[in-house]
Amino acid sequence: MSRSRGYGFGSGAARTSRPGWKSGDWICTRSGCNEHNFASRMECFRCNAPRDSGSAMTYENYLH
Repeated sequence: MSRSRGYGFGSGAARTSRPGWKSGDWICTRSGCNEHNFASRMECFRCNAPRDSGSAMTYENYLH
């Protein structure tokens, strides 16, 4: 299964459910990364930034 990059925060279409997303998945908010990470990851698979409340946006928060 391929993984898409860059979900375009702010566009109306970005608020719809994305294929492959599951509860707890998160977006790395490190500048220039914005990678989708699975809920089980404690650091970004792309840039290795740690998952914490200051550097990650969960799928649930993304929808609200």
